[in-house]
Amino acid sequence: MPGIIVFRRRWAVGSDDLIIPAGFLIIFHSVWLVVLSITLFQFHGPKDPITNQNINPISDNIPIDGILSSFILDWSCDLLIEICLSVISLRGSVLNDKPRWSSEILLYLKIILWIFEIILTILSGRWLITQRKMDDGHSSKLHDSVFAIHKVVLG
Repeated sequence: MPGIIVFRRRWAVGSDDLIIPAGFLIIFHSVWLVVLSITLFQFHGPKDPITNQNINPISDNIPIDGILSSFILDWSCDLLIEICLSVISLRGSVLNDKPRWSSEILLYLKIILWIFEIILTILSGRWLITQRKMDDGHSSKLHDSVFAIHKVVLG
């Protein structure tokens, strides 16, 4: 199992301890998936039946579409891995950890998705900077605050 070396001692993380952080991340990613899905829906709908154009569109910018869709895909995969991690963490007992051996693989998959999430955050920050320049400095405070919160969550 993964561990950390502090004070010249290896501190192991037991696979049965992963239920609490996985449960927290399930709630966190579920909320963000709902928020991002609503935001993406605002970009694409509802349409006016006469002109076939969006009613109150947020933006006509295409890159944010791809970024939001990528975040939704990434966090959906994260959510699936976290649910699997929670179920696997409940198997076995303290002394019998054989049923939980696959939790290590799930953690490594989670790291790969985390790297993808960092790349998406960099791309969304870059988009935010270019959008600010295009709007003559009138960028939305909402975009700035969402980017800042995301940066704090990632560390």
